[in-house]
Amino acid sequence: MSQPGTGSQRLTSCKQPVSAGSPNAIRIAALWTGVGTPIGSAASRDGRVFAAYYNADRWMEVVAVAANRARVCTIRLPSRFAGWDAHNGIAMAIAPDATLHLVGNMHASAMFYAQGSAADLSNLQPARMLGRDEDRATYPTFLHDSAGNLLFLYRTGSSGDGSWLMNRWGGGRWQRIGPLFVDHDDHGHVSAYPSSFAVGPDGTYHVAVVWRRTPDVATNFAVTYASTRDFVTWRGAGGRSIKGPLGPDQMAMVEQTGPNAGLVNSASVIVAPDGAPVILYPRHARSRNDTIVAARPTRGGAWQVRELAVADGSTSVAGGGALAALPSFAVLAQSGWTATLRLSFPPRAHPVVALNLKTMTAAPGQVPPADAPVAVYTPAQVQGMAKVSTRQSPVLENGVDGPRRATLRWFAQVANGDTPRACTAAAPKACAPPPAPLILEY
Repeated sequence: MSQPGTGSQRLTSCKQPVSAGSPNAIRIAALWTGVGTPIGSAASRDGRVFAAYYNADRWMEVVAVAANRARVCTIRLPSRFAGWDAHNGIAMAIAPDATLHLVGNMHASAMFYAQGSAADLSNLQPARMLGRDEDRATYPTFLHDSAGNLLFLYRTGSSGDGSWLMNRWGGGRWQRIGPLFVDHDDHGHVSAYPSSFAVGPDGTYHVAVVWRRTPDVATNFAVTYASTRDFVTWRGAGGRSIKGPLGPDQMAMVEQTGPNAGLVNSASVIVAPDGAPVILYPRHARSRNDTIVAARPTRGGAWQVRELAVADGSTSVAGGGALAALPSFAVLAQSGWTATLRLSFPPRAHPVVALNLKTMTAAPGQVPPADAPVAVYTPAQVQGMAKVSTRQSPVLENGVDGPRRATLRWFAQVANGDTPRACTAAAPKACAPPPAPLILEY
């Protein structure tokens, strides 16, 4: 739920940043913490950092940090986060022509979009992108094509009945490339849940899709795969060349689990050094316990599917809205033929494994060394809230696929099925939580 177009746009006075207790960290904003939503961010080539978030009063704000970190400027946009929907994240990108773009605060609702020059935050203005197919938008995603053009991908429609559309920025305006994934097949309505696109060494884009029949996550029924060079012509089932939009039958079938199989719509693609895709996704094992699966195509066109680890219990993968505490994984690092993964089976084990991308065998792994994180909060700030998690997000140059320039850190309550949290004796501040500092770490 959102309130786009209400209120007024306002540029606040610029100010000096506040130290976050480390020479390399500053406090740049205060966030609403009722539920965590993705923060949009980008860095310009000259070192300025931008971040888009919901402030303590739930208004969408954009903060710009000067390259020398001596000044922080903020603009409030006329879009207010009215609900508790964890889908209402914000995406941001800087195009090759130095225009700043952001989209967000929507879940099957009207698209909120703003654009302006990255050189002057005050000219960032709400606008229409194309003005069509934007009334029920979700999952804003920016990416680049092989020529470096800025693309925008989103779903129009709803869960279980939504298609995915792609636009391209060029000549100072957006143009429609076309639909990417269908909203129906021969058996009825479907909704695609694509992974992020992974780029191989030859410039090929790889994507895995989890397919669903209804808004209930229990109706996830298949994992499919396709690749493309231009987002128009694809390689699908049997390696044949096909035109979009893609449905479950046109794409290569990785695994058809059927409904009620614990399949979670959070697939990810890793590209091995030989250019082969390795697809990761959670589902139930034959024992019905939770597992994380890795799949790689064989020379014959079939898929080699391996269960990397099986939990000692089973999670109910059912219901609608943003669900917390589902089995998941994170790709911590990739070095040559080895990918280091953290597997999560809440509230149980969180093992780290090293996956050999050639043999598809997994062995115990180690968390890659990293700098000590900044202390984002103190226990006193979190006291009285419900199920708080610390969050972090990299700030990439251009916001899409450039080098990492900084890290954002904050805290918020976890998803609650997109419904408000109630204040209780155990969590008296859950319904009206205190704001969190947004920390920028260089």
